[in-house]
Amino acid sequence: MRHKGRIISAKTSKKFSNLKLSTKKEEEECVEEIYTTEEFDSQANVWNGERRVIELDILIEGLRSCVHCSNPLRLEWCVSERKYGLASIFYIKCSECNGISPVYTGEKHNTANKSGPAKCFDVNTKLAADFE
Repeated sequence: MRHKGRIISAKTSKKFSNLKLSTKKEEEECVEEIYTTEEFDSQANVWNGERRVIELDILIEGLRSCVHCSNPLRLEWCVSERKYGLASIFYIKCSECNGISPVYTGEKHNTANKSGPAKCFDVNTKLAADFE
């Protein structure tokens, strides 16, 4: 079996597939949790006057279509936000299907840690590198 062009064992392949499934399941659970427990009536609760670093091309691509029905999304339909340092994930409710779509404010890259590969936002890594 191969992973990123390298030959790997069946055991390692199974680990990667389990990791992908668990990551996808965690994200779905997170979206479901936000959908059921954190409905907001106004976007004033979401924005709070805080600052964020946003890569416009990534944000525009995320708003292009709902993950459930491909309907275009609007930032004003944001029901929740999860902050990761200077970056965020906006959870936007679709007006057509009422599904919740995660919209990222920046690119992510892979990092290695003890529990396996993880994704980190580029803006946070670049900020940390400048402080060294």
